[in-house]
This record gives sequence, C-alpha cells and structure tokens, in this order.
Amino acid sequence: MFKDKATMNALSSYIAKKYAVAYALCRGEDIEEKKKIFDSIINEIDKNMFYFSNPTIPFDVKREILEKMLYMYKDKSITKILLMMIKNKRIKLIWEVYKKFNRIYLDLKNMVEVDVVSRYDLNENQKQMISSLFLKLTAKKPQIRILKDENVIGGFIIKWDDKVIDASINKKLALLKENLIKEESL
Repeated sequence: MFKDKATMNALSSYIAKKYAVAYALCRGEDIEEKKKIFDSIINEIDKNMFYFSNPTIPFDVKREILEKMLYMYKDKSITKILLMMIKNKRIKLIWEVYKKFNRIYLDLKNMVEVDVVSRYDLNENQKQMISSLFLKLTAKKPQIRILKDENVIGGFIIKWDDKVIDASINKKLALLKENLIKEESL
C-alpha cells in the first residue's frame, strides 16, 4: 500500500496529531485535567493493547473493557477518543497520540521539552542557569530532562525540537582541530 516506511510513519504521525488535537480541543475538562487523565491511563491502555487491537474481539467487548477502565473519570471525552481509535483500528497509535498531546499541552503552557546531555548529573544551580538561558533565548519555559552521556568530556549539549546548542568541550576540541587543519593546509 505504501511505497516506503517513511511515508507510513508520516501518515501515522499526521493521524496521531489529529486525535491529539481532537482530545485537546474537545469540551469538558480543562487542559490540565486532560493531561492528568491521559498521564494516568496511558500505561493501562498499553497493557490492554492485545484486547483493544485484536480483530477477533467484538467492538462491544472492547468498549466494555475501556468503560470499566475509565469509569472513575467524570469527563468522558477521553473515552470517546479512545473508542474512536479502537473502532478505526488506530489504537496502536496511542503512544504517538500521547506524545502529540503533550506537545500541544506544552505549547499552550508556553513550555518546551528540552534534553540536556552531560557526562554528569547537573546540580540545581546549573539547571537554573540553563533554564534561565533557555528562557531568554526562546521565551519558553523549558521542561528539562537530563541525559547522561559518557562521551561528553565536559560542558553540556541542549536539544529541543530540531535545534541543538553544543556547549561541550567535545565541540570546542572539534573546532580547534578544524582550525589547526585549515592553518596547516595554508
């Protein structure tokens, strides 16, 4: 059906975004409450993926399983979205929908997910310094995740969306090497 895997992934991403937007914009709970609900049910949905994605299990049984899982939530919009995904055989996209929803949530809160790569854990002062720098550069509050990488000699690398700020010693050494090679060739 699809010519390549990239086309399939792009289509899946597009479809997942549509479900995420639908959930974010539907009436009911505010976005904070929707995030709490989604955060609390995502693993449970994943655990029951066999039932939700199995074509031999009737839709009514799947609906009953889902409604029992989600009975405690007064807002039924998540149930409606998930039932629509099950009915349209899109429930396997749930993690992609979750990621897209979280991105929408962060955009609405003027925040962004940021990975900070460093050899060691950063202390609170370092995290605050990076957070302040990032806020000044982008006008968005960073939601920082620290990733340790033994290959980073010193400093750190900041990654968000498709952008990178490399403030590592590795980068400085690479630039120094490049400059030495240029001078040598002159």
